[in-house]
Amino acid sequence: MSWKWLAVMVGAFILLPTWSKVGLAVAMESSSSAEFRPVEEGEGYGELFQEETGTAGEIFGSRGGYVHPFLSLGGYVTTNLFRTEDNEESDNVLVASPGIWFALPASRQQLLKVETLNTAPGGLEVSRFRPEAIRRFQGYALYRGEFTQHDRFAEADTDDHRAEGLLQYNFRGGLSLELADIFENNHDPYSTGDAGARELNTFQSNLLNPSISYRISPKTRLQLDYTWYVLDYDQARRDFRDREDNAISGYVFYRFGARTSAFLDYEYITIDYDLQTRPDSDEQRFYGGIQWRATEKSRGRIKLGYGKRDYDGISDTQNFFSAEAQLIHRFTRKTMVYLVASRRAEASDVQGARDVLTERLRAGYVQNLTAKVTGKVTGYFYRENYDGDITIGSQTDEREDKTYGGEIALGWSPTRWFNASAGYQYTERDSNFDIRDYQDHTVFLTLTAAL
Repeated sequence: MSWKWLAVMVGAFILLPTWSKVGLAVAMESSSSAEFRPVEEGEGYGELFQEETGTAGEIFGSRGGYVHPFLSLGGYVTTNLFRTEDNEESDNVLVASPGIWFALPASRQQLLKVETLNTAPGGLEVSRFRPEAIRRFQGYALYRGEFTQHDRFAEADTDDHRAEGLLQYNFRGGLSLELADIFENNHDPYSTGDAGARELNTFQSNLLNPSISYRISPKTRLQLDYTWYVLDYDQARRDFRDREDNAISGYVFYRFGARTSAFLDYEYITIDYDLQTRPDSDEQRFYGGIQWRATEKSRGRIKLGYGKRDYDGISDTQNFFSAEAQLIHRFTRKTMVYLVASRRAEASDVQGARDVLTERLRAGYVQNLTAKVTGKVTGYFYRENYDGDITIGSQTDEREDKTYGGEIALGWSPTRWFNASAGYQYTERDSNFDIRDYQDHTVFLTLTAAL
């Protein structure tokens, strides 16, 4: 084991509360784990505004306590397991996802709802907005495994692991410190980037995120974040993606209403690749934004800005418009809609393309049909524009992919500790390189028990 990964594992484990005797083992945009989230009230609400929701029943039940074990068992049927244009292969897949999480002091909700993305500079799918904590101290740790077994293609079986931890301490006088860490042993979905047919690529990643916040007046708050993200693939064919990111972000928040704040955000990110097959880069982003909680029904965060990326050894600068939006609205206690959107430059997953400009949009509608049954409809659209000509067969061009799809699902929760979810998903990718097109239909069922 290299010194780098020794440091990663130490970083992951030091976040465990001292009272925990459990050693954590070391689950992506369209990975199989997304197909097995229980459908309950406020799923999108909890993902976007975890600091303000008390709906711990999303996955782990709604009881308080220090220790929360859980287990999900399910399966899905897919019409195009390897996501190919031709020669589609169907399969039946069983999925088991055991886990446990701890909180000190006791909490009824999962405290660190952060999604990572291994093409995103700094490793975060979207920017993390932190609330002003009301407790003096908070400790939290979680382990989740995800194990798949395929009926027809045993070579597609995977064992994924995720360990995460959080420490918060709030001093009198407005100073707050936080340390978060996420370690993952995961895999790319089939047909990611320029991966070959039936090519399974696995990786380890670690995201370490210390933060300091200080309230200098009742209306003004300063925040400084640092992010260290490391990505390492197991297969030599993916070594060109191995990298280390260092990111520093500075925020100034000003509250000009009881429920509304404006902010300025400056981010500086360095991306260092292990191999010199693509240039390292330095990126700067400048944002202005607003976040509000106008009523109990309407909440949102929007940030707009400008970014530029400079490459080592290359007299070229990429300039781009960058944006994020996270919006939610509750029409009634039983009806909710939400939207997440972003635009930014990311690390390329295709050899020959140095980076990729991505646009993502995801929207959802959640309806409580009865006290125990919840329905969900979601849709999404992603566009990826790769920078740099690539050649496939006789075609040479800059690659552009458009991926879209949706989901319809129902969730049934007869008790606080049990949930059954079932649904259907459709995914399609349309690329200017036809060989990268695919369609997939998936039907899934998941049973989750939690305390």
